[in-house]
Amino acid sequence: YCHFPILGETAISPCTLPLQIDMSTTAAVPGALSTTFATNVGPDNTTVFSGDLILSAPNCTTTPCPFDIMIMLQTPFSFNPAGGNLLLDIRVPDCEPLSMMGSVGFDASSNMPTVISAISFPIVNAATGTMSSAPLVTQFESPPPQFINLSPTTATNDVGTDHTVTATVDIDGVPGPDVLVTFEVISGPNAGLVSMPNNGECTPNDDCTTDANGQVSWTYRGGKIPGTDIIVASFEDQFDSLIESTPVEKIWESVPIPTLSEWGLIAMAGVLGIVGFMVMRRRKVTA
Repeated sequence: YCHFPILGETAISPCTLPLQIDMSTTAAVPGALSTTFATNVGPDNTTVFSGDLILSAPNCTTTPCPFDIMIMLQTPFSFNPAGGNLLLDIRVPDCEPLSMMGSVGFDASSNMPTVISAISFPIVNAATGTMSSAPLVTQFESPPPQFINLSPTTATNDVGTDHTVTATVDIDGVPGPDVLVTFEVISGPNAGLVSMPNNGECTPNDDCTTDANGQVSWTYRGGKIPGTDIIVASFEDQFDSLIESTPVEKIWESVPIPTLSEWGLIAMAGVLGIVGFMVMRRRKVTA
């Protein structure tokens, strides 16, 4: 997440702002940025947001104003301070929405020259710019850690029977409710089977979303072919990135075929059953 506080007390009505945000790890230091933009860009430059941003903010009643504007990055960026400083590159192709904001603007600070500095220019994609006397105040947050576990890790059953796996979603250390989970057999004799919401396959929620405990189960029936299925469960986070569980296995075994001696016993039991039935009938008639 990328947060900006608003300077001023006037509320911002919803407006659309086209925006591109890049991040990289740079060797440049605050107060000594090059006026040539490309010189400051690090080798790991990543476009973390590109598109229309809906701007809005309520009235500000405190000083300083809170971080009202939150931008959810489309592509996460992993920053390690040991590799250098964080470079934030913001490009606004159309500044008309900003002019509509009037006296309301993004908060900035000029009293932290050794911590933060900026180069800016009023023309987007310009090659050079000028040192800004008041760089933007920005706050960054990491998305909460999200996990999904699948159990049991292994199980063995006869072919043609049902098997149930349970997914548990954890978001920032607590159960994640109302999360849509997809189950899939990715390899094995039943490869290609995928959970179908509202089809009687998932419990306790038939739509395959997690309950208050962050859990949902999926049941599928194995085919007639023995082997080992590999199953995974997954869900999409707020960045539309796929969070996938560690695969688990399901071993399907053939139903044992009786030996010749066992077939003999089965046949004999059948004959005795028929004879017994006939004797009962004869006694009933004789009586």
